[in-house]
Amino acid sequence: MKRLLFVALISAAALAQDKRAEAEELFEKAWWEETASGALDKALEGYRKAADAAGPAAIRARSLYRAAIVEQRLGRTDAAVALLERLAKDFPGETELLKEAKARLQEWTAVDLRKSFSEWYRSYVYSPEFQARVVDLVLRLGTAKQEEQQETRDQLLTIGEASIPALQEALKSSNQRLCLAATELLLDLGVVPPTEALVRYPSWVRNGEERWLKIYKSDEATRRRVREEATGEDPLARALRAVATSPDEMFAFAVSEPGYPVQYVLGLLYRHSGDAMRDRVDALFTEPSAPEHIINYLRGAGGPPEGADVGRCVEWARTLPTKAAREAAAIWAVRQLTEKDEEELDAVLALVPGAEKPWSDLAATVLDTLRSHRKLGELPWTRARVGGLLDLFLRLEAAGTPIVNYNTSDPATEALRMLSGLIVGLPNHEKGAAALADALLDRAAKVASSWLSSMAATQRFTITSSGQRQWQDFLRERFVARWPTAAAGEKAALLALASRSAFGQELRKSLGDEFTRDVVARGTDPKLRDAIASVLGRVMAADILASYDLSKPEDAEAVVDIFAPLQNRLTRDDRTVAAMGEILLHAKSPTRQRALQLLRAWQSEKSAALLPAAKVVVADEDREVRLWAVNRLCDWDSFEASPYLVNALADGDADVRTAAARGLARVGREDAVPPLIKLLDDANPVVREAALAALEQIRKFVDQKKAWQLEQAGRR
Repeated sequence: MKRLLFVALISAAALAQDKRAEAEELFEKAWWEETASGALDKALEGYRKAADAAGPAAIRARSLYRAAIVEQRLGRTDAAVALLERLAKDFPGETELLKEAKARLQEWTAVDLRKSFSEWYRSYVYSPEFQARVVDLVLRLGTAKQEEQQETRDQLLTIGEASIPALQEALKSSNQRLCLAATELLLDLGVVPPTEALVRYPSWVRNGEERWLKIYKSDEATRRRVREEATGEDPLARALRAVATSPDEMFAFAVSEPGYPVQYVLGLLYRHSGDAMRDRVDALFTEPSAPEHIINYLRGAGGPPEGADVGRCVEWARTLPTKAAREAAAIWAVRQLTEKDEEELDAVLALVPGAEKPWSDLAATVLDTLRSHRKLGELPWTRARVGGLLDLFLRLEAAGTPIVNYNTSDPATEALRMLSGLIVGLPNHEKGAAALADALLDRAAKVASSWLSSMAATQRFTITSSGQRQWQDFLRERFVARWPTAAAGEKAALLALASRSAFGQELRKSLGDEFTRDVVARGTDPKLRDAIASVLGRVMAADILASYDLSKPEDAEAVVDIFAPLQNRLTRDDRTVAAMGEILLHAKSPTRQRALQLLRAWQSEKSAALLPAAKVVVADEDREVRLWAVNRLCDWDSFEASPYLVNALADGDADVRTAAARGLARVGREDAVPPLIKLLDDANPVVREAALAALEQIRKFVDQKKAWQLEQAGRR
């Protein structure tokens, strides 16, 4: 038995030796075929057999390496690369050979960038290293701050197609911000995400028609997927099914669904589905049963149906059965007006014969569209037409009809906006501003009287006419001639048609003191005063102050009455602040309080010019005034203020007593010690604390003073 076992072991050893010899022998034969005979096909076959034969790992690995070289020499680089990849996988321990293989791989996969940049670029952006950066950017979408979100999106859009795999993977995340951002970016990159994501994260819809266009123009396989996945009767799901089916389905959806997201479906139909579908949508305009949301879309879609000129649109505005359709037609008519359309402009204005319903709403629509016309001043205006506009505005005002697009219940405001725009734009017109003067300025006073009823409206309105020299000269002459005898309402109306530019200053020079007298005159209409300030930009306070004696309480009160509504337009300087100091000295308590409010608005409460006033009003009957005076005395940190602060320690208001104690702590007067000691028994704990702190600070001052005196005595 032992003999048989020994023989078997010897036989196995011999067999193993024969197999090793087989791998080595095959490699050697293949080597000679490659190097000596040049028979590359035979060499390749031998190397492959040697790699698969039993034998030393080094020989088998070397066989794979040489097989790869032969494949590359035969022009089959992909096969050669595959063999080197197998080498790295099957023989990781052959480190030296793998170094050679890596060098060969880099050589074979290198690209001549002068000839194949796109191939290299694609390889680069899909490399593991670059894709790792893409993944980092995608993940930031779920955590980045709002200001960083757009930057990250821009980077991913710049990377483009190479961002798509990471974005598709991000849709699996439970982070909704990340999923929403990924959904939007995929659409922007031309990839339609799963319909589940489109329905679950609907905010992508709000970013316009372009994303819908990506779905509409996608390939049939994608459209079929969208149709199959967009289940349910949710409007968004129905819209997706329609867009992924056909224009006919989109049309049916648009007619039946008045809400979101019908405007996007209509946009695709109107701009991207061909002329036949556009005509079909246009045809709805004249149907009595046309849905209002369709009409509203057509109103903003960019223009009337093909061939519908101004005359045709005016006819529609008179005859169409629905209010929305009539208004849309009127808007189209106005938008098409040019400087040559004399009769057409009359026809448009004739659309609004009165203020009665339903014409009042149409009138508001026409006039508002006319006011926003890009070339309003170039239209063929005449005195009669402009006067007719004023009449229309006045009738609308009487009917209480707002100008619809500007959310105002005051059509006269829009009247002045339009009329001012007209006369500023007309100097180069053949009729000129002078031809329209009577029609505009005479009637504008009546319109403006209502418009100027609100100070906010006056402040809101401004017409910049810089460079319109002819208009400025004409209007200034008109002002100068009419100003002395005009009533306050008409003056305000005239000023409402002026500008805040240099024209206002020129007008001031022409009128001399007329402006100042109207501002300072007692009983002046507040609307006129504000209108003057609006034109001048900044009222010269010195001119106003020169007309008053501030030592008289009634004059001091009058100046505060003027300054208060004009505080943001006053030229503030040392004289103005000093005048406030005089007012504080001589006015009564309510006027003092208003003067203080002006000083606070000007941030001028620390001026040295106010020190005399603070010394006096520290005993004012108004607690706010007394507190202001004590705080100002504390600010100056002067021994001169000490007696007034000491007196204030007995004030009936705890805040005043506290402020006085803190001020005395800074001054350090010894004569303040007795009254401060009394405050240690004050009922208010804050007052007691301030008094104790002041006494401690005064003690330090006294100690320092004594030490200094002793030091000086020692030196002597």
